[in-house]
Amino acid sequence: MSLTTLLRPRATRAVLAVTLAAGALTLGATAPARADPPPERFTISKPTTGRLLNQPRLTSTVPINRRWDELSPAHQAQVRQLYENLPATDEPPFPKDGLLWIFTEFEKVQQKALEEGAVLLTVQVDAKGEPTSVKVYKSPTPDVAKAAAWLLMSEHYKPARCQGQPCAMDFLFDVTLGVNREVH
Repeated sequence: MSLTTLLRPRATRAVLAVTLAAGALTLGATAPARADPPPERFTISKPTTGRLLNQPRLTSTVPINRRWDELSPAHQAQVRQLYENLPATDEPPFPKDGLLWIFTEFEKVQQKALEEGAVLLTVQVDAKGEPTSVKVYKSPTPDVAKAAAWLLMSEHYKPARCQGQPCAMDFLFDVTLGVNREVH
């Protein structure tokens, strides 16, 4: 399946679960067990007809439609926890206008691909907030990896901040794809 085919919408229902919480996969590190209550969920729904009214399209523990500076300190801390050894005063890169565009476009890919499994990529973001390269760590298919890489390279980012100065750093893209197999 080509990248162009994956980026065209299709009516088939697909489920995209976004993992952006403390304890998400962090490139080779195991997350410690948490005794905290389950994280708050933010869902963006698309009204549909029939029995599937307002089925979740995207679910995240971080608000998808907020820029970095609009996230609460608790949500910023959730994102920071994905980065090992990141000092409390430093900030990771983050999509300039929030996660909404990336995830809604990636949902279109999933509606076409109908794949299941982990997708894990990092995009190197320079000190100006521009993406420079992508590394793929996991993907159910090469086409899904190419589509995700294209989306991440098309985004503009808030640059990371190291000791108060803009700096280069990776942005982690970690999602789990699933397919709703219910027949209605």
